[in-house]
Amino acid sequence: MTVFWVLLAAVMGHLVLYPLWMGWLGRRPCNDTQCWADTPAVTLWIPVYNDAAVLEQKLRSVLAQDYRGPLSVVVCLDGCADDSQAIVADLQHDFAQRGRALRVLDHRTNRGKLYRLNQQIARQRDPILILSDCSAWLPAQCVTAVVDGLAQPGRGVVTASYGHSADQGQSSYWRLLNGIRRGESQLGAAMGGTGALLAFRKAALAPLPPGTINDDFVAVLQAMGRGYRAALLPDLCVQDLNRNDGGQFAKQRRRIGAGNLAQLPLLWSLLPRMTWPQRIVALLGKGLRALLPLIALMMFVSTGISAFTAQAPEWAMLLTGAQVLFYGLPHVVRVPGPWRVFSLGLQHSLVGQLAYLSGWRPAWMGGTQEFQPFVVRQSKRLLDIVAASLLLAVTLPLWPLVALAIRLDSPGPILYRQMRVGRASADFIRLFWLLKFRTMSVDNDAIALGWTQKNDPRITRVGRWLRATRLDELPQLLNVLKGEMSMVGPRPERPAICGQLEQQLPFYQERTYEVQPGLTGLAQIHQAGDTSLSDVQTKLFYDHAYAASLSGLGSYLRMEGWIALKTAYVVFTAKGH
Repeated sequence: MTVFWVLLAAVMGHLVLYPLWMGWLGRRPCNDTQCWADTPAVTLWIPVYNDAAVLEQKLRSVLAQDYRGPLSVVVCLDGCADDSQAIVADLQHDFAQRGRALRVLDHRTNRGKLYRLNQQIARQRDPILILSDCSAWLPAQCVTAVVDGLAQPGRGVVTASYGHSADQGQSSYWRLLNGIRRGESQLGAAMGGTGALLAFRKAALAPLPPGTINDDFVAVLQAMGRGYRAALLPDLCVQDLNRNDGGQFAKQRRRIGAGNLAQLPLLWSLLPRMTWPQRIVALLGKGLRALLPLIALMMFVSTGISAFTAQAPEWAMLLTGAQVLFYGLPHVVRVPGPWRVFSLGLQHSLVGQLAYLSGWRPAWMGGTQEFQPFVVRQSKRLLDIVAASLLLAVTLPLWPLVALAIRLDSPGPILYRQMRVGRASADFIRLFWLLKFRTMSVDNDAIALGWTQKNDPRITRVGRWLRATRLDELPQLLNVLKGEMSMVGPRPERPAICGQLEQQLPFYQERTYEVQPGLTGLAQIHQAGDTSLSDVQTKLFYDHAYAASLSGLGSYLRMEGWIALKTAYVVFTAKGH
């Protein structure tokens, strides 16, 4: 039960002490006194995907804006299959009469908000970009207030309070969250705006990384990492136009829960670039909020285990029963709005986070299933570090003996360093310097690229023995610890040879797509060095078969264990190439 009380303390700190601190800070006056020397041009970007039910109300709220400067409205229709295009066409005349520029980007294919937003960031020219979801109604003074808010020195992002008039439970939740953000704003760290209204200086914008789920938070976090402050405009409130929809609420909370968890590595990496107040807010606010669903699950499991022990204390059973009622009653009876929103929100967020950890990417998360589930990627890296560290410690006494044998056998360096092709992705192919004990004579290693031959004259006497026992691969343990290689994976190849083979063998380069090359692998234990194109083709089948095993934790562990045993057999029987 110690675990439960520690987790409860963390929860109370986040849900009670942190809101009280932020509420106190939020009551301090906000002194925004700076103004722009010239009225800046503003772009208002509205993403639309089958939002015909609210699109006209949205655009009429944009038409009512009282901003006196240049305002360009960009409506991004992302593969809409409803009447959205016709609604925009009907209102174009009204925009022309008001002297407002209305640009319609009618994309036939749905690529998602992240993709379209990155396109807008790339072509952004105006000093200010406002992002506003189609479901958000904007008050008439909205653009003017945003421009005034961004005039303050050092401020790169502003957002607004958010309301949901159709759902009293959500309305209460957002009043609490708006109060917290007012306090965070005083520290220049309004962590995560709302997609209803988020505005940036152009210099604070950066393309969002692939796989981003909560774009509104990541965009703000990146701006803070660039040295800008983020603020909430306390007197500006936007309203959600959507009706209360339980299904929509569930999808939203699942997506946000998954996104909160996915953003933690980025948040951690940007901490050194933030001010100390921003770091505190990042850790105690958004950081703990991201972990809250998992903490709630661990608390429930902890009390549940204690309640069903032979001598269970009464308070353990009471705590378990209280949690069952807290999470279960909103599903069967009508409970107060804040209770319903918080309880169901936690549960839906937990579903989203478990889906993210498993690698499942349903439609509500805005993506497709990843090639390697999160749990496989993390398990593989953990095993790589443990195995490489243990092997390095065990074999380190052999290194001086191997080095001496190489030096006595032939002139030249002991270690051989060569550039190899590493993990590939949709955006880049990683190159790294591979380390090995030298097994070829120095003069012959530079011979034109060709297949290794049986009894290859380039291989030294010691080198032949090192290759047979695989001891020449030991320095690659350093590559594994650096994250350039894995213990198991496809054989890393030279860039020039990769270019040649890619032209001769379909899907050759895909063998390292999102897969680290390995010190050993399925192909390496089945076949010795490549002596022909046919050998490479056979290995290619093995490499893709190994990649397929990474789609699930069970298949990965079985494959990894079998390859490890087979590799040990090859090493101890000296049946390497």
